[in-house]
Amino acid sequence: YLSFVGVNASISHILKLGTKKVEAQTLKLSQRLYDGLAELDVELVSPDDKKLRSGVVSFSTNDSPKHYEELKKAGFTISLRTVGIRVSTGFFNTEEEVDSLLSHLGSMLN
Repeated sequence: YLSFVGVNASISHILKLGTKKVEAQTLKLSQRLYDGLAELDVELVSPDDKKLRSGVVSFSTNDSPKHYEELKKAGFTISLRTVGIRVSTGFFNTEEEVDSLLSHLGSMLN
């Protein structure tokens, strides 16, 4: 029952905000992340074509497992996949959170 209550509240919140706003915010944040990663010169696994994008951005570094562990220790909720590091942006995330991840990763790569 508790799971149903939580899911129901989440769906109600999203519908109240409007799915177009939720989508726009999610894609705006994933674009910010994608652009920042491109500047860091990591290998982007996510598609370059914006029409194929979602809130998920995947990339690899010269040592993805090590960088994954360091980012996790810094408090980022990310996952390690066979292709590299996977980051999901959501409408509830902020530009500051995206910038913080980029800053942490940038300091590890330099």
